[in-house]
Amino acid sequence: MQEVKLTKGYVTLIDDEDLERVCRFQWRTLPTRGKLYAVRDLCEAGKRIKQKLHRFILGITDPCAYDRSAVEHFGEFAHCNFARTD
Repeated sequence: MQEVKLTKGYVTLIDDEDLERVCRFQWRTLPTRGKLYAVRDLCEAGKRIKQKLHRFILGITDPCAYDRSAVEHFGEFAHCNFARTD
């Protein structure tokens, strides 16, 4: 596992097998309903959308689909794998 820097002084831990794919893009933190998510902005069908890091890693493209058990949560925040670096 290695750290990937996000914005606002956060980092996230990424498995070695996913690191190369994840590092191709710039990820930032996005507070949403009291939670933090790592997201990237992209253009799809002419619309600007946000793609969440965990969905990118898991290959989830259906906006209604999710598998809560597929993401490990640890660290300072119970709802994510972020840590403050400052």
